[in-house]
Amino acid sequence: MKQGTMKVLFFALKSRLLKNEVYLQKTDAVRSLLYSKQLIIKYILMIKKILDSLKVSTQNPGRFHDAIKKDIDFTGRKLWILFFAVLTACVGLNLNSKSILIGAMLISPIMGPINGLGYGVAITNKQILKESLKNFGIAVTVTILVSTIYFLCSPEKSVTEEILNRTTPSFFHAIVGIAGGTVGILAKSRKEDNNVVPGVAIATALLPPLCTIGFGIATGRFELAGKSSLLFGIYILTMITASGVTAKIMGLSGKDATS
Repeated sequence: MKQGTMKVLFFALKSRLLKNEVYLQKTDAVRSLLYSKQLIIKYILMIKKILDSLKVSTQNPGRFHDAIKKDIDFTGRKLWILFFAVLTACVGLNLNSKSILIGAMLISPIMGPINGLGYGVAITNKQILKESLKNFGIAVTVTILVSTIYFLCSPEKSVTEEILNRTTPSFFHAIVGIAGGTVGILAKSRKEDNNVVPGVAIATALLPPLCTIGFGIATGRFELAGKSSLLFGIYILTMITASGVTAKIMGLSGKDATS
């Protein structure tokens, strides 16, 4: 009888322990779920705060619009600046000099139409898009034409390391383009953007690939020209997309063009 009672007590205790274990497991699961939920809410609020700060950064949309529009134009003085920037970049490619190439990128005004394209897409402004496309086309045509003439006249036709660096497009160049497009458009929302835009121009290095296209055409190395065109295309597509998305996040619209 005692043995039977002991068995009953043992099974009752075992059942009680199992129930407690299940309860504890459920409690831990609930706690984990609540913690995960709190983390998700925390990150959502953090992202919302960042996005809100981007909207606040554009205190004067009218001034932003004017700054973008001013940089789009590619006539007169800017064409001369581009001309000498291209010559400098070509010399840097010829001499395999990073410092000369950086100097060329610093003075190049090619970022203006690119910001204009992203901004125009974001606010769906046909006039801005039309002007940006026209001036971007002028900048690209002038760069390739001047670099082709330079390399036709240059006695140095060898393929340097700096030229080869512009013929190996990769996923990492897309990341650089996204970062450059984002920062480029953000810089225009600040008055003190003078130090940012040249930095973007150096990071994305838009001028050397275009000059490498000119080198490939001038020397008959069309494979190099094609690969460099691909690199330039990756930069442009990612930069325009990133700048357009950033402009949208900043809350800019077509109304800003008339404000």
